[in-house]
Amino acid sequence: MGNMIFRKAEISELDRLYEISKSASKVLGERHVDQWQGDEAPMREEFRELILNGDGYVLTDEESEIIGFAAVIEGPDESYAVIDGKWLTEAPYCAVHKVMTDPAFRGKGFSKELFKNVFEVARKKGYSSVRIDTHKDNLVMQKALKKVGFTYCGTIFLENIRKYRNAYEINIQERKSGGKSMELQLAFDGVEREAAVKLAAEVYDLVDIIEIGTPFAYKYGMDALREIKKAAPGVRILADFKIMDGGYGMTQMAYDAGADICTVSARTWDDTVKEAIKCARDNNKQVLVDLMGTPDDEIIERAKEVDSWAPDYIYIHRAVSIKTATSPEELLRKVKGSIKNAKLGVAGGITLETLPEVIKGEPDLVIIGSAITKSPDPRGTIIKMREYIK
Repeated sequence: MGNMIFRKAEISELDRLYEISKSASKVLGERHVDQWQGDEAPMREEFRELILNGDGYVLTDEESEIIGFAAVIEGPDESYAVIDGKWLTEAPYCAVHKVMTDPAFRGKGFSKELFKNVFEVARKKGYSSVRIDTHKDNLVMQKALKKVGFTYCGTIFLENIRKYRNAYEINIQERKSGGKSMELQLAFDGVEREAAVKLAAEVYDLVDIIEIGTPFAYKYGMDALREIKKAAPGVRILADFKIMDGGYGMTQMAYDAGADICTVSARTWDDTVKEAIKCARDNNKQVLVDLMGTPDDEIIERAKEVDSWAPDYIYIHRAVSIKTATSPEELLRKVKGSIKNAKLGVAGGITLETLPEVIKGEPDLVIIGSAITKSPDPRGTIIKMREYIK
């Protein structure tokens, strides 16, 4: 990516910005997203006004080539005064509009770089929150927002175009887990297939990973994995196979079915774990090593050993059938300081009530199942959980 520069846009760059906006509008149209189309397309005068007001920022490379643009405007924004849902915070915020990157630079991580700098500008202005909105069909933008930590909050109505938009917010104060955002994984274990597919479609914009749990996989197989992946576009799917043998081959089966992450047990042979990790690297996928069943007096050493092979995640995972097992929170505290490469996940009967205690251990990934799937309002429950998992 090289050295990137984020600075205020200049009026001399107006033509270039308008050119990028037209390219972005064309891409949205090709994706059948009714945003920035027709009379809604950004106008030159809009960019001129943003630049003259000092609200327009550009992301450039070392040679001053403009790659992206964002308007960072100090709130309150009248469009965000009423929301069908609930904002994450009541704190003063910056609103971000006209976010775009040149389609010629797609897939190179520039949107993440753009938002990182947007957050820094907001912090320097003294704000702890950033809000943004996008079209309900703009799945690419929704995925980008999730990747950088935004939480879906509800829908707002834009009076100027008389249309609804999905609204998002992020708390940009120093975050948990070493300044990195925590991830939320929704686990499907004892859930009926039809209900799981329906729920995945309803909440995929609020979660980072959807887990095809071990009992769910045994009961419904690979077809259910594919169906859930289709219902949750842009969300990583984890196949919780807890592999004990055939590390490479079993992991490959998961990836071939559409999984993005596969689990292997830390209790199996070292070579099996290493084969699963190799398969992940060969497929440009991820692998998670599950410490379930590792005795407490061995867990730190085993975590260190597994971590030295550089998996993507290591789980602290209490089996639900072992009621007297050490709590996930205690195990988390034991392992957190002992690993350097992998992200650390925690699971095991976590609820909205126990979540505040769990996150004190600063995990990178929180896995929650029945507290969401059995909730009368799964989406509302996740939104409340997202107030902690940031």
